[in-house]
Amino acid sequence: MSQIQYFTNDNFRTLAYLYDMKGANHKAHITQQEIADDLELSRVTVNKIMGELKSSGYLEQDGKHLGRYILTEKALSVIETFRMIEK
Repeated sequence: MSQIQYFTNDNFRTLAYLYDMKGANHKAHITQQEIADDLELSRVTVNKIMGELKSSGYLEQDGKHLGRYILTEKALSVIETFRMIEK
């Protein structure tokens, strides 16, 4: 699966949402349930997506803190590239 195909679905929507929610140090402090509610997805779906994003190197869990995710440089690059194309 190509990178474009990977991100033209709920994976991309979720990552873009986290990008918009990030604060200092590229961290997003939000629960999977909040993501599910805001994106109108099930929590199970969000949990699966978060696992895929982590295993693909786009997202890291912030240590011991649940609900805190760090967007990697790889993730920042993808979102910023797609947003430049959209303009």
